[in-house]
Amino acid sequence: MDNEETSINREAAAKAKEDTVIFFRPPEYYKDRVNEIVVERISIPGTSPGASRQFSFIISDRYGDGLCCSWVGDKPTGYTLYEGDPSDGQVIVDSKFESSGREVKVFTVHGGDANIFDAGGEYESETSVEIKVTITLDVYPDETGFFIEDSLQRRVVDVPPGTYKDQNKKIEEIVTLYPGLYTFTITDIFGDGLTRADSFYQLDLVNDNVGRPHLLTGNGAFTSQESQVFLIEGDAAKYPLWIHIPLGVTPQDFGFAIYRLDLVESNAVVASRARGSYELANEDALETLLVTEGGLYRIIFENTSQGINGDIRINMGSTNPNIFKGIEYTINAEDTGNLQRGHAKFYAGAPFSLSTSGDEGEVLTLRMNFDRFPSEVEWILLSNNDISTSSRLGFMDREIVAFGPEVLYDQELENKVFEETIMIPEHLKNHRFTLLVTDSGNDGLCCSFGEAGPVELFQGAAEESNLLVSDPFEGKDRLVEEFYLFGRSTDSGWSLFYASHFWVYGLILLSSMNL
Repeated sequence: MDNEETSINREAAAKAKEDTVIFFRPPEYYKDRVNEIVVERISIPGTSPGASRQFSFIISDRYGDGLCCSWVGDKPTGYTLYEGDPSDGQVIVDSKFESSGREVKVFTVHGGDANIFDAGGEYESETSVEIKVTITLDVYPDETGFFIEDSLQRRVVDVPPGTYKDQNKKIEEIVTLYPGLYTFTITDIFGDGLTRADSFYQLDLVNDNVGRPHLLTGNGAFTSQESQVFLIEGDAAKYPLWIHIPLGVTPQDFGFAIYRLDLVESNAVVASRARGSYELANEDALETLLVTEGGLYRIIFENTSQGINGDIRINMGSTNPNIFKGIEYTINAEDTGNLQRGHAKFYAGAPFSLSTSGDEGEVLTLRMNFDRFPSEVEWILLSNNDISTSSRLGFMDREIVAFGPEVLYDQELENKVFEETIMIPEHLKNHRFTLLVTDSGNDGLCCSFGEAGPVELFQGAAEESNLLVSDPFEGKDRLVEEFYLFGRSTDSGWSLFYASHFWVYGLILLSSMNL
């Protein structure tokens, strides 16, 4: 990419009424990527069997000379659009994009083709899920509304303010969604949230056969709006999870939420019980749900006063809650005043390939220069499997290779450089990987009285200087970097490709009606 203001032009196609923008990068989006080769992963809607769908790829350069010149002189300019994994060689468009301010490429996807991956198209073969939205309104019901967006930020449910008229009423709406990643947003046009002291909102799976907790919960203590990302795992959720909770003398003070961590798009809540949900003092509560085997999850417990009394037990993988296979977690109930948060991270499945040490496989070294808040940082290494098959979940099929510690990083690591050793198992040596680093403070490794950042990943030991990933990780909540590790050569070690060295660098992608 040159150092001019190359961008994506948001012009409409000829049949504007029938075209939908499904991917867009605005002018100046790539202004900090001078002389870099940039990767974009693009989700396209699915095409029904027997039908065809036409797409237009539009790329533009405001200066009018396209990707004309590499200022460092050692990289060719241009772009390539692949269907599926680039290693499959299914090239849709390959262009140098020279001496032109705009280029349009049109291609057709036929039903039954292996599309890139789907993030929410209308497949009749998919099993839909009914979700019940419950909201307790205040004395100004016409100020409240809500909407749900899918992983492509398309608004799939919209109930605007002014819809509800009855004061202090508990409303219930049934909406139909498909398994996937969504964002629920509740709004209040006056900006004071839901003013009733006992107000709340929640989402539930309607056809729930295991008596699971709510999908997500919240209270009325927001201003103009509040958003939560949630995940409907659908039929992929088959791995049993039991949570044994010994409630204390004030059970209404205890609550929890479960988040899926291994999604590159966002951490997403999959189950929740808000504080105030439990009423029976000194009783044992048993929560059960199904999660996706191979997923990584974190349970965050909240407790004030004496909401619990004893050890919380998490039982995974057994259909019998009395056969204990899981982990135990204790929240100190002696502090009866302040809100306490406890964390428990677990991998849903037998962690046969999850290792950060050992004698076999290839060693990687992850180096992080922590800021003042090391406990906010987590990391996961994923092996990317075949992405040619469509997935309504809106993310690639990935296998977790390794992840950070089950407990949070200790505050003693503040402003210090810390290294993790990661073992790549033998069977994954010829794969494409994603490094995911997240910061719960939403600012990356930004704030330090010393120097924070960057995040670096090395092949072998760090002193060998075989650098795979380097990113300052500033001003954002997650870092996503892809890289290839190819087969071992007898004389030169592993061959490497950085993630930014393939796929298309940016576009506006228009979808026309089925042909």
